[in-house]
Amino acid sequence: MDARGRPPRTVAASSGHLAAGRQDGRRCRRPDLSREGRRHRSGADPGDVSAAADVAAHAAPAGSSQTLDVRTRRTIGPAVMSPGTALLVGGSSEIGMAVLLPLLGPAPRQVILAGRPSGELWWNAERLRDAGYSVSTTQYDAGLNVEEIDGMLEHACAEHPLELAIVAVGSMSSTSFADGVVVNGFGVSLLLRALVHRKPEQIVLLSSAAAVRPRQSIAAYSLGKQLADSTAVLLSRQAADTGVRVLVVRPGFVQTRMTADLKKPPFATSPDRVGRRVAAAVEARKSIVWVPGVMGLVVRVLNLVPRRLLPEAWR
Repeated sequence: MDARGRPPRTVAASSGHLAAGRQDGRRCRRPDLSREGRRHRSGADPGDVSAAADVAAHAAPAGSSQTLDVRTRRTIGPAVMSPGTALLVGGSSEIGMAVLLPLLGPAPRQVILAGRPSGELWWNAERLRDAGYSVSTTQYDAGLNVEEIDGMLEHACAEHPLELAIVAVGSMSSTSFADGVVVNGFGVSLLLRALVHRKPEQIVLLSSAAAVRPRQSIAAYSLGKQLADSTAVLLSRQAADTGVRVLVVRPGFVQTRMTADLKKPPFATSPDRVGRRVAAAVEARKSIVWVPGVMGLVVRVLNLVPRRLLPEAWR
């Protein structure tokens, strides 16, 4: 059921850039964090989200009985982007939405939510529409090649130039080690390079403290995040020459749907706190921000301690 209590609509898959090159026998999976990942395709999938231009024609009018709490947004000067397109890759991510809202500025504005089809993605789109934004959705998964990523971005940003891009893609529940590295690292790195070439005003990557302090228990996630994090740091130096700012966000444990059943560790934080820290970092034109702020110091100290002396969960 969707946000209005209606049965979900079937949206035909785009036959353009996104359907091309998919018949490669990838394994089917749906990660938990932002529900983006790799998926097997033997042809057009009737459950796929179409490209932005197609989905816009099917957009439901605003009027859901539940609305977005606009009080989570605040005007913060330079952190509010110019009125170009805002793109959230990982459109069903709780943390991604918490980061997006303070940066959007007042409606109206074009917003693109990219991701795998899911109830959370459609619900986030409805919330934004009810708050007055013009919202479209488009397909993204971590298995897209360079040409498919470029096609997705070209389609999504056909009407307005891209000004803000937030990348909130990741999963701790990959079906294999290789899949975890691709979903969290390789696919994100290709996406970041494509975004830099489009020259938005601001790119925000949701990385992780695990990118700097990898853990054996989440090795694939940690290594993938290391790759994505390093790519963003290197690209930020190149992008600065063209006026593109890149912010790398390194949160510790964040309380979300994915972590609801896990024990809350010290220094845990929430999506809203991540959003506020990111907004302040964008305003200050920072390139790296830790959430909470003390997490950077904690990671540096832990890296000095022999792992054999730490609890197993911290190694």
